Amino acid sequence: MSLGLYRHDDDNDLTVLRRQAVAAVAAGFAGVTLAEHHNARSGYVAHPQAFTAALLPVLGSGWVAAAPTILNLRPPRAVAEDLIWTNAMHPGRVGLAVGAGFDREDFDLYGVPFDGRLGAFRRLLAELARTRIDHPPFGTGAIADLPVIVATRGARNVEAAAHAGFGLLLPPLPAATARELSDRFRASGGRGPVVLGRWAFLGEPPIAAVAALNGAIAATEGDLSWRDADSVITVDSAGAPGQLATQLADHVIASGADHLHLRIHLPGLAPAVVDEQIAAVGAMVVPEVQARLAAR
Repeated sequence: MSLGLYRHDDDNDLTVLRRQAVAAVAAGFAGVTLAEHHNARSGYVAHPQAFTAALLPVLGSGWVAAAPTILNLRPPRAVAEDLIWTNAMHPGRVGLAVGAGFDREDFDLYGVPFDGRLGAFRRLLAELARTRIDHPPFGTGAIADLPVIVATRGARNVEAAAHAGFGLLLPPLPAATARELSDRFRASGGRGPVVLGRWAFLGEPPIAAVAALNGAIAATEGDLSWRDADSVITVDSAGAPGQLATQLADHVIASGADHLHLRIHLPGLAPAVVDEQIAAVGAMVVPEVQARLAAR
């Protein structure tokens, strides 16, 4: 299980983000991720691969991944160099998820065409898969030898991920929809891991925070018909961690996924609330989910 970390709006020097990364790994999460958006969009960082390299020395263990980084905004070789060099300095503790991006503002900022981005993404993905980097004194690194997954909910991109030899990161889709995509991935020859994303909150999440999250998604992605309520926020109003763990594990199993990626950060939540969630979910939910998936 991994945890998605998001910057708090008042965390100008990223001190809170670093502290929460350390806390997540200490609480039992295998690794943490950072996601890319620009123009100081709430919760995100502009270059998660760069911050990955800065965050790893702070962690005593665990891995860090940019998940996702927007592949369309930079040359595949530059993306590969960042990952290969960081892995050379921190072997086995870095990963990467790439996506096509969905926010026109990000593309406008970089002067990259937004229209046609999905076809461009598949071409860039194939180029990334072929990339090898010579980096003395560490020898030669191939992107294909490192943990790379593709963040998508599109069928053609799922097939492209399989053909590239990468894994798959699915957003918080309904379990049945996620199962269709994971089955398509395997049928297309995909042998990498399938990771299912879920938002989770132990106890009743603040109504205003949930509304803000749904509003932010609607503003950038428009049609929300690909989601259902339980795929976005897994709520246990009684605050019983066993029930939450059962729901999460059942979603992973029903979707055909191998791993679970959680997000517990919601817009407007105070850092102290997220700190409490990391500790509680790590102590009471993560071990039970892991046990249920291992038993499967």
